[in-house]
Amino acid sequence: MLREAFEDGTLQITINNSYAENPQETSEELYYSKPTLLNFERVVAETLSDDEKFAVLTGTPISFNVDISENSEYVDTSIKSAMQKKVGYKAITYFDFLIMKTSDGTSSIINNTAAELEVMIPIPEEYQKAGRKFCVLRYHNGSVDILDDIGTDDPTTITFKTDKFSEYAIAYEAININKLII
Repeated sequence: MLREAFEDGTLQITINNSYAENPQETSEELYYSKPTLLNFERVVAETLSDDEKFAVLTGTPISFNVDISENSEYVDTSIKSAMQKKVGYKAITYFDFLIMKTSDGTSSIINNTAAELEVMIPIPEEYQKAGRKFCVLRYHNGSVDILDDIGTDDPTTITFKTDKFSEYAIAYEAININKLII
């Protein structure tokens, strides 16, 4: 039923991804042919309350605006420093990851979702080099987490899962931790 609400425009989703070939995904075709968010329908279903689901199904519009914006020049220096201190990894480009939900004229920022969102981001061409193993670093509530690439062996993209939204960086493994320990 939520798919029908999406297709008729009652449930609106806009994705702005500054890394993507087409930086704004607003049409159904883009969600299914070259999506940034691979399972957004499931995450929306888990994130909406029962009242919000009923409202959408009875014609009340709800919109989600997802923004993945490269911000290497503007990232907070303390966040950048924390990510750069992650042993064995080199952050190469930083981005904000924001989800905003608007319902009944009220907008709210979503910091966490009830289900993990699967995200695919193209790796900028200037950072693609043979043999690099990419990951994503997530800075959320003062800690840095490593999100491994769960996608295919495509060296031009990185796919990861997350349920927390804040500051991120695309990074690569600079030193193999297992080899460093040995």
